[in-house]
Amino acid sequence: MSLRDRYRGLPPSMSGRSRHDVFLGLVDATISGAWRMAGTIRDVAEPRESDRTLTLTVADRLVVAHDQNVVALTLVAADGGPLEQWRAGSHLDIHLPSGLVRQYSLCGDPAVTDAYRIAVRRIPDGGGGSIEVHDGLPVGATVTTGGPRNAFPLTMPGYGSPARRFRFIAGGIGITPILPMLNMAERRGVDWSTRYAGRSRDSLPFIDELARFGDRIEVRTDDEFGIPSAQELLGECPDHTAVYACGPASMLTAIRAELAGRDDVELHFERFAAPRCSMAVSSRSPSRHREQRCAWVPTRLFCRRCGAQRYPPRIHANRDSAERVAPGCWPARSNTATRS
Repeated sequence: MSLRDRYRGLPPSMSGRSRHDVFLGLVDATISGAWRMAGTIRDVAEPRESDRTLTLTVADRLVVAHDQNVVALTLVAADGGPLEQWRAGSHLDIHLPSGLVRQYSLCGDPAVTDAYRIAVRRIPDGGGGSIEVHDGLPVGATVTTGGPRNAFPLTMPGYGSPARRFRFIAGGIGITPILPMLNMAERRGVDWSTRYAGRSRDSLPFIDELARFGDRIEVRTDDEFGIPSAQELLGECPDHTAVYACGPASMLTAIRAELAGRDDVELHFERFAAPRCSMAVSSRSPSRHREQRCAWVPTRLFCRRCGAQRYPPRIHANRDSAERVAPGCWPARSNTATRS
């Protein structure tokens, strides 16, 4: 409707001096203009989600275990630019040329902004991802990723954690997310110690790199001492200790059982692969069961301080992370990653 038509539609002034009330016309024009402006604001399109896909080039390959079964890859941006910053505990979802997607922990220095480092153990009977990394990613090969993600963060004492010391426990290739945590704890002057377990010294990746920490790292190998118990891995583990563990499911299960009821100890862990669950099969024999790998297992979390319960959300098919139940409360944190 034109302004002239709107003016002609106004009622006469109350004084009778004018056929149309000018004051009501001004009010009408003001309200209409404000409404149109508000409509423009309401109709603003939602911002498009940015594409975080990053192409990385293999700049270097280095065998980091004496048995030759673990290779570390140095990855740089294909365009030569800087890379997104990350923190200890982060990982990359690597999209391999075959289409497989595997999660590998960043095990380099977060202060280095032009390169990422991952390490992969060769698993002959795995899902094929580690074989492709070992045999199909020479220097110059490219992969893609969405950038670093962190479902296993290190929380420093005094900055969100009431703990006073760290106990790091790594099983074999589980040293990869732990390695940056050691460096951070050392730089911050936090009291820490580590138990590093594996089949043999030759199978342990980064054993030479870790030598600089001296007796802060205790190595326990199966061929020398036998398979360690959870108590041996945890050591004394006094009150106000934060335990960060990464390794095979059997090791983590034992540690969780050992710490059951210890409200004064934080437990954070990362497992290698999604846990298995049993599902009943409809058949004449109700006792028959089968095992299948589940994308998400609804593990119920209990908050040790407030008693709340929660189920972790479905975050990723192969990497689910347990979040805090309530502010200031510290249940066990966990996430899973497919590495083979």
